[in-house]
Amino acid sequence: PPGFTVTDFVRHCAWLREVPSTKIAAAAADAIERVELTEQAELPLRKLSGGMLRRAGIAQAICADPDLIILDEPTNGLDPRQR
Repeated sequence: PPGFTVTDFVRHCAWLREVPSTKIAAAAADAIERVELTEQAELPLRKLSGGMLRRAGIAQAICADPDLIILDEPTNGLDPRQR
């Protein structure tokens, strides 16, 4: 959605995945940290580079701690260090 920050996006996705409301903030923060976007957490998604958007997408995929994630070319667009 327009104007969503990385944090807003991951929290919204956690809510959609029925993470308990008392755990959404912590789950989102943990996922954002795991993909190394902590410094960009309050930036609007539209301000991110392609690689950062890809990492935000990975963060939303892992925010609910799923047992299994199926990703199609998840590292496409990431630089070698980020892969």
